[in-house]
Amino acid sequence: MSLSTIKGATLYAQPNAEVKKELILKDEDVLHLLHHDALQPFPVTLPEPLRSATVTRRQLAKHYGGSEMDTFPKPGADKFAVHGRANFMCINLQWNPNAPQVPGHGGLFFDSTFPGDAWTAREKHSPLQVLFVRLSGNKWLYLGEYEVGEAPALTTAQWRGLPNAVRALWTKNIHEKMWGREMRARIHLRRTLGREATRSEVNDALSLEDGSFKGVSPARINAALESGDECVRTWSMKCVGYDEDFQRELSQLPSY
Repeated sequence: MSLSTIKGATLYAQPNAEVKKELILKDEDVLHLLHHDALQPFPVTLPEPLRSATVTRRQLAKHYGGSEMDTFPKPGADKFAVHGRANFMCINLQWNPNAPQVPGHGGLFFDSTFPGDAWTAREKHSPLQVLFVRLSGNKWLYLGEYEVGEAPALTTAQWRGLPNAVRALWTKNIHEKMWGREMRARIHLRRTLGREATRSEVNDALSLEDGSFKGVSPARINAALESGDECVRTWSMKCVGYDEDFQRELSQLPSY
């Protein structure tokens, strides 16, 4: 476990986690964005090596339901009736290296949620998330139960201050990934309508047969972020609980 300490706050990271190092923010920036209370870790007393036992997404899907690929897998009614859990959140540290990495500790999550929306405005989001993070390969580690709160979005100055390679990687992913559709739709509609689109207009556009808006180039995405028309939403994640019995159950799941 690696760590750095700034202004009395300690940031922990998994030394062997697969991450895009160019996406890692400076410790000073993380401390600016992360809520102060999220810096206080939740005490996890489960001993090693049990605490570090990982699972695969196939194991999670087979036992608890939901997709093996979604960040927020939702179980079917039959699975939910058995275990009562519908609030899993699975973060790939490769693309979100500033997210929590160690059980009980806080971190950041970035997305393109509609500006001004609360975390729970999206149907898949829950007030309390059961968090898993991908360390490497198909190894996913349970970190605990997390509250997610809005943090300051990256300002235009912060965006411009990021290295060119970081901005290029962000805009490439917003251009290519499903989670970037809302931002791409807003950028497209802003140009075609000559004004800000309403939420219903964005939703209507996304419901069209070809609602991917892949025609919005990375250059246009970068321009929207530089001008302040768009912003990368930032969420502060604080651990508020750790279910030791759940981790024991995870460690005993059969292989598939």
